[in-house]
Amino acid sequence: MSNADFPAGRTTLSELVSLLKLSIEAAAQASSRLRYNFYKPRDRYAVLLLYRIIDQARAVVVLAEAKEYAAIPIIVRSALDAYADVANLCDHLRYWEHLEVSPRQMIDTSSS
Repeated sequence: MSNADFPAGRTTLSELVSLLKLSIEAAAQASSRLRYNFYKPRDRYAVLLLYRIIDQARAVVVLAEAKEYAAIPIIVRSALDAYADVANLCDHLRYWEHLEVSPRQMIDTSSS
């Protein structure tokens, strides 16, 4: 299909994938210059979540280019959850505590 097949103002999948690739490249370059304190849990979680979002965006590109669309919404939902966690980390100083898994929670989860 060409752009002529779509009404004006409609974005194609290939255009979205191109934009996502550009966004991934920009995010990867910016994240390589991040400065943070590894020993502060809030900083550590924020950086890990940002890398998670970048990795999930890369997975979406691979799936879209392979025309394997079924898993894309699942990955995007997970990326949106990570984004919400980053936003909450920025707004609430102790939000990182909600991201921690206690040893007790690990035992309870593994036994079921």
